[in-house]
Amino acid sequence: MNSVHVRRIAGEDRMRIRFTYCHNDLGKARIFNLDRLQSEDLGTTLARLQANVIKYLAPKKRKKLKKLASNPASNMETIPQTDDINVALENEIPVKLHCNGKELESTLSNAEAWAEGHQLNIGQEGLTIELNPPCVTVLKLPESIMVGFPIYPKFTTEFAEKENCLFTWYTSDSVSNQEGTPSSSKDKLKEEWMEVHQGYSYSPQIEDLGCQIKVKCIPQNNSKDRQGEPTEAVSKRTVEAGPGSCPFEVRHLYTTNQCGPASFRVMSYNILADLYADSDFSRDQLYPYCPPYALNIDYRKQLLMKEIKGYNADIICLQECDTKVFKSDFSPALSLDGYEGLHRSKHGETPEGCSTFYRKSKFKFVAEHDVFLTEYFETSEECKDLNNKVSKNEVLMEKLKARHTTMQVTILEPQEENKQKLCVATTHLFFHPRSPNIRLLQAITCLRHLAKIRKIYGRDIPIIFCGDFNSTPDRGVYELVTKKTIPSNHTDLYAGGQEEFVSDLDLSHDIAFQSASGTPTYTNYVGGFSGCLDYIFISDMLGVNQVIPMQNHQDIILNSALPSVTFPSDHLALVCDLTWIDSS
Repeated sequence: MNSVHVRRIAGEDRMRIRFTYCHNDLGKARIFNLDRLQSEDLGTTLARLQANVIKYLAPKKRKKLKKLASNPASNMETIPQTDDINVALENEIPVKLHCNGKELESTLSNAEAWAEGHQLNIGQEGLTIELNPPCVTVLKLPESIMVGFPIYPKFTTEFAEKENCLFTWYTSDSVSNQEGTPSSSKDKLKEEWMEVHQGYSYSPQIEDLGCQIKVKCIPQNNSKDRQGEPTEAVSKRTVEAGPGSCPFEVRHLYTTNQCGPASFRVMSYNILADLYADSDFSRDQLYPYCPPYALNIDYRKQLLMKEIKGYNADIICLQECDTKVFKSDFSPALSLDGYEGLHRSKHGETPEGCSTFYRKSKFKFVAEHDVFLTEYFETSEECKDLNNKVSKNEVLMEKLKARHTTMQVTILEPQEENKQKLCVATTHLFFHPRSPNIRLLQAITCLRHLAKIRKIYGRDIPIIFCGDFNSTPDRGVYELVTKKTIPSNHTDLYAGGQEEFVSDLDLSHDIAFQSASGTPTYTNYVGGFSGCLDYIFISDMLGVNQVIPMQNHQDIILNSALPSVTFPSDHLALVCDLTWIDSS
């Protein structure tokens, strides 16, 4: 017996009714959708439902009668008028709602009538009501699909668990523009598709070149005992050759295996936010050497996903991660590989920020202590002395307040026994080359907060402090982090001139940090600039087992600079294997 899917949520005004109906004599099955008020009486809704069915069937009935009348052997003298056909169909196809075989009163509200297990009868056909079944609401494939690069559908569901949804992939050399359409409406293409894979992602093969890709998703609930209607999406474009092997895959040779016990792998990566990459300014001024299609996030995120997953990191820290990309791409894709992800957007309306993922088989979540740096600088007890001095300089204070950034702080606990909790902090400091004084204030704010974390969890808690610091090793931020202090007359504090200078600032801390990733020649390589801006700082309770070598310089300059068709960001990822140092 077929079913009727009803979406009805307590507290909402409206409800949706969806069913498939096929008249035995009048053509193929048709999907019907109704959107009605929950407070509306059942009789009014059933009348509308019947009217919709008859509106679809009446032209087919008239066409059939017209054909019959043209047959000389027929006794039909005239074709009935439309009104007569509608009346005949109304009598032929009554629409009723039943509960345990008893017809429900037409005065009941929709909220009362459309319940699980009730039966909708349309003529001789009975449809059992499924209330709030698992449902796919959005299913899309990326516009750019390339051989050798895994693709992930962008999808959202209701009343379903994403990790329980079932995916099947198909290829075809036929062309269709249909996307996110229930499978029942695409029967005409069924014989043209060949199943090639099952699972959430699919990496197109060389034999798929020039073919379209289709994915079918069957939603399931948490207990996997209830499935929803299959939904399909077809790629708008055929599979392309893509860039082939990317240079970052050479680095993957060092990370083929996951870290064993007592060690873990950390990656820090500024992945270049979409709003900074795909604009007229970025195409014409920032990255004119990069083909526009390679700046599109749809292209870049496929390279990013392949690169990130290939490092087999246990902790992944991303900067300039678009909020939408985190929610719709990275989080669902990495969660199926055993990661849990957290995201913190920058303060204000900036739709990007920092993201931290951790492998659940290696760590478990304890707490998060994220801070917006400017807000923390102004309001926290830890920065009160600094704020009192800086706030006296209105020019500097206004400049600092205009810079919205965050530090994401995540406390993790190893799954291994007898291991200390771990603090993972990631940030992205202000970029402007003429503002090292602002970066110093942001850095000391981060360090003051990390000092507070040590008060909460103990001085021996190991700390990872990583990100894009926008500061080379010869500047104040690196010196402050690694040497614990800088003099109050440091050159960087004069960067804004005398009007931004504040004397007697106590820029010091007591956490012993070293750069686990060293100081590569560069982590950022763009037209007109190259330098080391990114670091993975670790406290003295952690040691380094391995640093994954950086890219070959010739690979970088092959396409002028970063980003390019083979490098998805203007930064390079830092990856290293760390180990615990026994405090005893």
